[in-house]
Amino acid sequence: MQKAVFKARRLSHAGTLLVALIALVGCQTTDITTATSDFFSTLTNASETSGTAPATKQAASGESTAASATPENTIKKSPYKWGLLTLLVGGGGPSGDDWYLFVYPTANTQNFVGVNGPMLTIANTHSVQLWPGDYRVIVRHNTVDKFDKVVTISAGETLRLTGEYGYFSNSVKSERFPFYNEFQLQLATVLNRTEDIFLPVVVAWSGQWKFEFFGPQLNGEVNGPGPVRISKDGNEEARIIEAEVTPESITGTFELSDGGRFEGRFDQSEFRLAPSPIVKWKNGETFEGTFDVVVPKSGKLTRRSGSVWEGEIANGNPTGKGRMTAPDGHWVEYDNYEMKENFIGLRPCGSVSQPDGTCPYYKGKELASEAELNAKIAEDKRLAEIERQKREEQRKAQMAAAAAAVEAQRKAATEQAAREAAMPQKADDCTTATGTFSADGNLTTYTMNGSGSGSGHFRQFTYGGGAQYQFDIDFRFDTTPDSITFQYDEGIYRDASSGAVLQRTSIPGGSARCSFNGRILTIDGKEFVQN
Repeated sequence: MQKAVFKARRLSHAGTLLVALIALVGCQTTDITTATSDFFSTLTNASETSGTAPATKQAASGESTAASATPENTIKKSPYKWGLLTLLVGGGGPSGDDWYLFVYPTANTQNFVGVNGPMLTIANTHSVQLWPGDYRVIVRHNTVDKFDKVVTISAGETLRLTGEYGYFSNSVKSERFPFYNEFQLQLATVLNRTEDIFLPVVVAWSGQWKFEFFGPQLNGEVNGPGPVRISKDGNEEARIIEAEVTPESITGTFELSDGGRFEGRFDQSEFRLAPSPIVKWKNGETFEGTFDVVVPKSGKLTRRSGSVWEGEIANGNPTGKGRMTAPDGHWVEYDNYEMKENFIGLRPCGSVSQPDGTCPYYKGKELASEAELNAKIAEDKRLAEIERQKREEQRKAQMAAAAAAVEAQRKAATEQAAREAAMPQKADDCTTATGTFSADGNLTTYTMNGSGSGSGHFRQFTYGGGAQYQFDIDFRFDTTPDSITFQYDEGIYRDASSGAVLQRTSIPGGSARCSFNGRILTIDGKEFVQN
């Protein structure tokens, strides 16, 4: 079978080729491992030149390379600074069969946090973006490690491990080939990117300020240009898009969090920008002056309108103390620019014709004269006095209403007390008794409600043949001034020890003589004392 030679411009047809391969596998007994492997080799070995697919030097560990008749020195160099490790699960295996990829750091890749891959099945791929260096790689089939080696990852090169099914045993095949685009990343079932699995290299640090390098690294050190994140107390203040990092300096295009950009050089030994750059914003504004590390602090800010602010700035805007000069030369000084909309008074100001003077301002607006300012201040005072008097009248009205309410309550209480004192007092008798009255050590109790009725309970203990018995009965009653009439509930005899019910009985109601002297309730001559 003649081997096809692909040019880089034909990579756009890769999706069609993949569909054809899958259809081929579904219709024939073709090994999906071989088909998919050839597909990946075709994609990744494709060159933008008209030459044939290049070959890479065979790895010392016995890794195979794509066959090519092209001399090694004609291989096009990949533009990418990272390498790719991929595990591809081939076809021909049973369902429910699992493969896993594990990647761990070594001595020269200590900033790598490691990858513990998820379960892969037939035709799945797991790709890991890695910076050049050595990594320990384990490929596990179910519970058996089929590959466990320290491998070297090179920039612009793919190390593909393929889990292959054989007649008698399964194995892992390894191959290396360069890549010239990121199409492989789109094919991955699972993908780990460098920004998620590598700790940044801290290239500068002082106080709350930190410079973190997120580009290529080797042995935990910077290994070429790359992005730098600049933060203060954990908050990002700026980024360097493609920084050149040396022990002496960090150079590149700085992009501030407020959108300002400048080309600059950061001196590592002095921990400052040297020389001081000019910051530019997309809206045309510029700044030159002093910096808090890399953030504009104080200097000359030229606005899009042509006005110039000379003073403190924050987030690309005037702040604090400074001077604003309009395009016509008129200038005004501010003690606190953020509060300018609330300012009332005179500000230092001047112009080309009048170098020094004062300008009247009322709530951020410049007035025609100081007399107009004084008139507005006087009007504010008049309105404030009216408002003060209004609040005072409201306060007095509230106090008067509260005092009237207290007096009304006092008067009502006095009148109620007088009415109660004038009412004739009823003499104590059995209809006025209120509370609980008891006798015989609380065996018999009466609960009186003061309105001529109530309830009670009677308990009695008896003995016979060495046993003790208990009789209980609840009752209700009505009274007249000198008598009481009873209605009894069911009476119950129990064994006092066990509580077992021995007998239930009904007792007819009756009446008795009753008297009450205010403390003692007397019924048929028996006294019951109020508890």
